[in-house]
Amino acid sequence: MKKTEQYPTFDSLDEIQQVLNEASRALHTPTSTIKGSPINKALAGAIGGGAGAGIGAGAIGLAGGGAGLAGGAAAGGPACCFAAEAVGLGAGAIAAIVVIPAMLIGGGVIAWVKWRNKKRLIQAKVRLLQEAIRKRDAIIAELSNEVQKAKDHIEHLRAINALLREKIGGLTEDLQAVAS
Repeated sequence: MKKTEQYPTFDSLDEIQQVLNEASRALHTPTSTIKGSPINKALAGAIGGGAGAGIGAGAIGLAGGGAGLAGGAAAGGPACCFAAEAVGLGAGAIAAIVVIPAMLIGGGVIAWVKWRNKKRLIQAKVRLLQEAIRKRDAIIAELSNEVQKAKDHIEHLRAINALLREKIGGLTEDLQAVAS
């Protein structure tokens, strides 16, 4: 049984990018706190109990405009049929000459678009995973100097670290599922 991906679309990767942006902000702003964060609810959930809070993102199909491509090919078919009727071809010849090749081409285009988008999604996940690991390592290094940091900032860094661990785990699972 194939596992469902935690981040199946490009839109679902937005929440990871928001966490990475917050990690950068926290690393470069020593006075940053959870309260002042644009993702404070997710951070509060991460510090309070782990994975519960999430930022949430809409899910849109990978093919995007693929259905429009097939619809265009099918809509072009009847117009071609009327033109062919005018020159005296039978209905069987019309289907063989116009409609079937148009449908095959449309189906091929849709398959190619899905394949290309899936490949791009995997590349984006790999890039985000690498960036998340770099940010997590920077936060861990920053936390090792916590004696010099304000208590609120330390709590902020720990919350971001918890979210990064969650996102790294989800991305790793998604990429392992694709590889198997």
